[in-house]
Amino acid sequence: MKRKIYSALAAVGLTAGLLVTSGAPASASPGCTHKGLAVASTGNIVAIPATSSGDDHCHLQQGYASAAVRTLQNSINWCYRGRGEAVLKIAVDGNYGPATKAAVKRVQQIAKITADGVYGPATRDKMLHRQAAWEEQDPNVCRRLK
Repeated sequence: MKRKIYSALAAVGLTAGLLVTSGAPASASPGCTHKGLAVASTGNIVAIPATSSGDDHCHLQQGYASAAVRTLQNSINWCYRGRGEAVLKIAVDGNYGPATKAAVKRVQQIAKITADGVYGPATRDKMLHRQAAWEEQDPNVCRRLK
């Protein structure tokens, strides 16, 4: 009798969508919302997506809209524009739509990492980021974090 009750409760839970499932790897980190700064391996300061507290261990994915998305789009356009691939020429509008997802996938392929179209810590470390406009720095240079 108990087994029938548990089976019935499980069926109700599945139907109602109440059972917990594991999320995608990107969901383990907070969403990026702001433009942040980080030090590249060369010692230069680069602009990267970050949280409002400055944490750069965050993610971006299709459907997001923020200053962080604009920062990512700016780096992709600036740092990958010479590759002659149309997918890497995206609007810098702050909206992570299908074109930005496709561009992130291509950047991930170039960096030889998992190409899922989601910007997260692995992509952050391996992609090129535009150097921040600083008094002693040229913003027309791109750097990797690691």
